[in-house]
Amino acid sequence: MLLFFLYLDFSAVDDEPRGLVSQVASPFFWVVGLPLWPVGLWLQDAVFTGRGMPDALEWGLLLVNSLLWGIALEAILRRGRARA
Repeated sequence: MLLFFLYLDFSAVDDEPRGLVSQVASPFFWVVGLPLWPVGLWLQDAVFTGRGMPDALEWGLLLVNSLLWGIALEAILRRGRARA
C-alpha cells in the first residue's frame, strides 16, 4: 500500500514533471502490484492496436494477478509452517 501512495503523484495536475520519489516507486509498484500488467500493455499494442484493451481482458488480468499473489502468499505461509 505504501508503494501505491508513493507512486501517486499529483504533479500532472499542475503540469509539472513527476517527483523523484514517484519516479523511483513507479517500477516497483507495477512489478509488485500488478506483475502481469506489462503483458496487457503489450497485448494492447500488438493485438488491439488503436482500439484499447477490452474491459474483459483488463478484469481478467486483475483477477490473474490476484490469484498469483494469493498462490505466492500461500506458498510463503506453508514454507513458514514447515520450518516451525
